[in-house]
Amino acid sequence: MTRQSATQHPGVLEAANLVSAVRRGWQQLHYLNPVPPAGCALTLDFEVRAAASALSLNATKDKAEADMDSKPTFVYVIYIESTAERVWQALTDPELAAPYWGHSNVSDWRQGSAWEHRRTDGSGVADVVGTVVESRPPTRLVATWADPGEQDGQEPSRVTFTIEPHEGTV
Repeated sequence: MTRQSATQHPGVLEAANLVSAVRRGWQQLHYLNPVPPAGCALTLDFEVRAAASALSLNATKDKAEADMDSKPTFVYVIYIESTAERVWQALTDPELAAPYWGHSNVSDWRQGSAWEHRRTDGSGVADVVGTVVESRPPTRLVATWADPGEQDGQEPSRVTFTIEPHEGTV
């Protein structure tokens, strides 16, 4: 394979939604995307093979990414035909988030504020809690996610929503 072909190959895989790229300064990190591209017809054969090979795919992904330091554990890219402002509102407005999540995301969404993922069944139970680490409407939201009953000393998960325009979608 020529060097030019090798440098174009990640772009082809990214365009096909088979890998996700995360840019960090001059670095571009690529992650395998185990989710089939939108619009693909899923067949039972694909679903069975995907379920059977999930451990193998994860092992391959882990091995391929083993040398990378300070990387996200999981990267998922979804394209939404909307504006950044509407996607931000769908993430942060409890009434809009409830039908999608089955929970209301409740917070004032300011840096340092607490947030809760509350059930919509009227019980008021929060199944996930966290802290807003970074809030830059409408492009970036970083928050910790933890089980409310989690043991002290355990590190919470950190979730980053990056909302960027891409060819008429975000």
